[in-house]
Amino acid sequence: MKNFLRGLSAITLVNVINGVLGVVIVPVAVKRLGIEGYGLYSIFSVLAGYLVLVELGLGKNLVRLLGAVAAEAEARELLRLALGLYVAIAAGLLLLAPVLIAAVEAVMFHVSAPYVASVYWIAGIAIVDYLLGIPVSIRLNYALSRERIGEYAKFMFISNASRYALMLAGVLLTSRVELAVAFVLGRRLVDLAAAPRILPHLPAGSWRPRLSWREAQALVGQSSLLALTQLLQLSTVAIGSIMVNRFFGLAALGVYRSAFDIVSKVWFFSNTAGTVLYPRFVQLLRRPESRARLGRILPGLQSASWLAYCLAAVAGIIVAPFVLNVMRLNATPPLLFALLVVGVVWNAHSVLSSEVLQAGGHFRAVGETAAVSFVAMTAVFLLLARSSPAYAIGWAWVISQFLSSVFMDAQALRRLRGTISVGALGKGRVPGAVLACSMLAWLSGLWVPPLIVASTIALVVIASEAPMIRRAIGDMSGGERVAVST
Repeated sequence: MKNFLRGLSAITLVNVINGVLGVVIVPVAVKRLGIEGYGLYSIFSVLAGYLVLVELGLGKNLVRLLGAVAAEAEARELLRLALGLYVAIAAGLLLLAPVLIAAVEAVMFHVSAPYVASVYWIAGIAIVDYLLGIPVSIRLNYALSRERIGEYAKFMFISNASRYALMLAGVLLTSRVELAVAFVLGRRLVDLAAAPRILPHLPAGSWRPRLSWREAQALVGQSSLLALTQLLQLSTVAIGSIMVNRFFGLAALGVYRSAFDIVSKVWFFSNTAGTVLYPRFVQLLRRPESRARLGRILPGLQSASWLAYCLAAVAGIIVAPFVLNVMRLNATPPLLFALLVVGVVWNAHSVLSSEVLQAGGHFRAVGETAAVSFVAMTAVFLLLARSSPAYAIGWAWVISQFLSSVFMDAQALRRLRGTISVGALGKGRVPGAVLACSMLAWLSGLWVPPLIVASTIALVVIASEAPMIRRAIGDMSGGERVAVST
């Protein structure tokens, strides 16, 4: 438990630093590239996320499978098979690159004629970035499967620090977006040099790729549902950029993404939890007694997570005007920024239940939740795009993420406990939502006595959850030593 907490602390510190660096780069990039240029720059992030999907969920599934084996020989054969699949994926990606690059502008991001060539260059750079990252990705997956969190944290600090340093250099040295994006490729060269020196070495012989179509089909078959889930999760994030660009143009995309890229840094913290907890949950779910304990304490852990993130949302709403003023993002309405804060932190909350489900192999449940999120996001935006263009994407985030986070929690509880108490689930979620929405109303100038009363009642109900939360956290800490075999 002590090593686990030390690793969690290390990676949390790393992500705090990287989050700060990521926030600092946004106003600098907006000033140097202009609001349309920043919208163009943000296309790289969307494409980089989608390219990971070509591996059909192989990376995450590899962590789960490696975490379930202890013998070095078994781990080596899994790694060799995975490397063989990565080689095949890389060859296919290079073969299809011309078609994929053209499709980015034709299907995803429509831009005016002066920007078309830039979109093509950005798409090509994203493909090269993914290919250069494959060897490092394999090392990272192996490190996570062995719960080598300290080494993982050290590497991620160096990798992301070099990434943001090169991003900053890019936007300071050139105002051409495609050249600024190209600077990011230098991070991959740093990764390739640093990974062998920091991350644990793979078992001898792991770098000899092999392809067994029968085993590969089994491995990809297990991963394909996860890949579909990741596609839906990623599309929930990406569809906002695509729809804003399609409906309102490149400048509106720049306004949205400059706010979103700041707010989404909260995912550094939720991803920290997910990265550390996933291999731990894999171990917990292997034994009936530790699985039963996790089922008992999960409601309290979910309530603690929801409360923490709702309080973070309230803080974010309060400081929204100040943050925008300090960063000189004058084109961004404070209410849009605040809506994105609420939606993004509720999305971050769902990571806990998502990792529990994925660790147990319940990829379909995660996929169903991702589908709810994607459909709700798209539907709300389309309903509000004409009547409330400035805030449609913000409300789409708020409504879709409340629905999907509650649905995700319910799925995790049903898989671990067999039953769901709708009343208890509502008691744990509605008060926090009421508190956050009351603060949104305050920011909009609609602060009235009924909202004060609603907020007071919400706080009282939240306080009543404290004993359950304390018991869950205490049980998790106290029972860890006997629950996990290492």
